[in-house]
Amino acid sequence: MIDKDEIQMQSRPETTGKGKVTRRLFIVIVLGAIFGSVAWFYRRNATAKSIQEFFALEDKTRQIIQEELELLKREHTTWFLATVGFFTLVDWGLRVLIPRRIEFRVINYWSWRVFSRRSIAWEYIHYPIVGDDPACDGLIRPSEQ
Repeated sequence: MIDKDEIQMQSRPETTGKGKVTRRLFIVIVLGAIFGSVAWFYRRNATAKSIQEFFALEDKTRQIIQEELELLKREHTTWFLATVGFFTLVDWGLRVLIPRRIEFRVINYWSWRVFSRRSIAWEYIHYPIVGDDPACDGLIRPSEQ
């Protein structure tokens, strides 16, 4: 039989600290999760507007950008998350926190996706509107063929 004194005299086993979650680490993780959730809910619907404002596009392009975002969300979740994160930090003035490689890839992707449509790109450079007509190739308009 074990005495109560023997149980009380036993000390906790020594730990090396590996694999142990400290109170400070736990608080950092919880605050990070809360901040991430707030940022995600804040940005979920405003990303199309941020992209439009980033490239200084007209309001009518927001619907096209929203469609591109939905497609990106279905096909490439990581690109979608990178896009939302990038434009959130840009809107909040924290662009210095974004790695250059991510910044370059997100801007390059959205430049290509948005300006690949003639109706947006040509209007952006103030060229006469020709639309996204497949018969229109480069600077040649269907009426000149």
